[in-house]
Amino acid sequence: MALALTLLTPGTATAAASTPTAPGRPPATTDAPLGTQGARSPGGEALRDANAAAWAAGSAAEQPQWGRCPAGDRLPPPVECATVDVPLDYADPGGDRLALHLSRLPRPGTESGRAGADGHRTLVLHPGGPGADGRRMPLRPLEHPERVWRDLHAEFDLVGYAPRGVGPSGGLSCAPPESFRAGPTGSPVHPTPSQEAALHADAARYAAGCLAGAPDLLPTLTSADNARDLEVLRGALGQDRLDYLGMSYGSYVGAVHASRFPGSVGATVLDSLVHPGEDRVWYAGNLAQSAAFQQRWEEFLAWVARHDRAYGLGATAAQVAVEAGRALTAAGEAGLGPGSRVGAGELHRAFRGAVYDEAVWPRIARALSEFTDGRTEPLRALAHPDPREAAARENAAAVYAAVQCNDAPWPRDPRQWRRDLRALTERAPFAAWENARENLPCAHWPLPHGTPPVVGAEAGALPPVLLVHGTRDAPTPYEGALETRRLLPGSVLVTEEGGGRHGVTGGNSCVDRLVAAHLLRGEQPSPRQARCEARPEPRP
Repeated sequence: MALALTLLTPGTATAAASTPTAPGRPPATTDAPLGTQGARSPGGEALRDANAAAWAAGSAAEQPQWGRCPAGDRLPPPVECATVDVPLDYADPGGDRLALHLSRLPRPGTESGRAGADGHRTLVLHPGGPGADGRRMPLRPLEHPERVWRDLHAEFDLVGYAPRGVGPSGGLSCAPPESFRAGPTGSPVHPTPSQEAALHADAARYAAGCLAGAPDLLPTLTSADNARDLEVLRGALGQDRLDYLGMSYGSYVGAVHASRFPGSVGATVLDSLVHPGEDRVWYAGNLAQSAAFQQRWEEFLAWVARHDRAYGLGATAAQVAVEAGRALTAAGEAGLGPGSRVGAGELHRAFRGAVYDEAVWPRIARALSEFTDGRTEPLRALAHPDPREAAARENAAAVYAAVQCNDAPWPRDPRQWRRDLRALTERAPFAAWENARENLPCAHWPLPHGTPPVVGAEAGALPPVLLVHGTRDAPTPYEGALETRRLLPGSVLVTEEGGGRHGVTGGNSCVDRLVAAHLLRGEQPSPRQARCEARPEPRP
């Protein structure tokens, strides 16, 4: 399931250093260490949660030591950085630790290096993934024009972090970064049996590389442990309750945290929600996502056709699709230009940006229009992978695979993948196999698949949680928001009617007002107020 990803900072392929239990941290019960290939016992989940709560209580006396960020992180002042230790394995909290790397944009007027010194609040931000590095998220008030970020910054210290396995927080690597998807690459829409076998062989090698790279870290890369880390961060940041804004996969981590630690939930916004149903995490969810990608891609094609006078790509969606297909074929046969690293795979990922945010529609359409006129440079620039980011891209994909493969059951039989994907390709060819290729390591995963964490709470157990979602969101289809609302009683769903952008907060003034009112003042809209019109479609 290709969810929202942000640029990651490269990290090492090590797990954690062994250190003694921190002074002042309450003792916790332990069971046998996990082991590199042992299954996580469902009966041990409550124990791990209890250990996380105890670690969080002890962490309250050890607040992060904020200071200047390392130069390589590209996080300029006034952003500050720190680390927080969490157990590598919550079943063995006296064992190895993992340092999570944090960033913070202090509220204006806060003395540098002090955390919540005058009692003001902290808002933890999570951009999604799995595999996204959230340390740039606190910069949004400085880099984005939307008022909501400035309003939140006026009240909160904004804190982002690299989750376990991401960047310097463990740095999982499953393949040499320099060879990871080094273009040009291609993914056939209708692979032959031999091509399918090659895809499976590549996925098996990649999965084996994940275990070889970090045998102790790998089993702990789960949504449940990400939620436990969030509880520890709450304690370390000195917050009685967690104020939180999570987008895409960050919404799922927030929902799991709220379900396991309801007494720790503060003002919470979950934006663009992953479907939390145990039967949808993650294999069935990927199939549903690919179908939604197809629908959103066709909406993009129809938009281009409506602006044929600007782009000259055809007056119907079918005609525009032909031109996009011609570009993919050309990229797959010879790359886009001499020595180009852009093949069909890279170009397809650029096209897939259209299903995440309509703001990029004009740029993609213009580049495609230039290509039809014989100029390949705009399309090549759109899709060219930056070699300086190879390690970050590989790390993102590694954590993405690890979390999803560890979290839930996946088919091991290639024949089931073939049956499901061939049926899906008949109605949703745009991303069926390309999406599946990113998840195919789970068919060959070297660890036992887990059981999805349960999302749900009893009525009255949680303060109201604000859910935000667009009805035409493709990466996380709208039914995920409806199911989350059902499972978290008292939650309020703000619907962006007709909205197709993945990650709604920041750009829709109606939604932004409701998000700010909830986080700043604890207000919830009435059902009548909880519907916002989508932003206008872009102009050519």
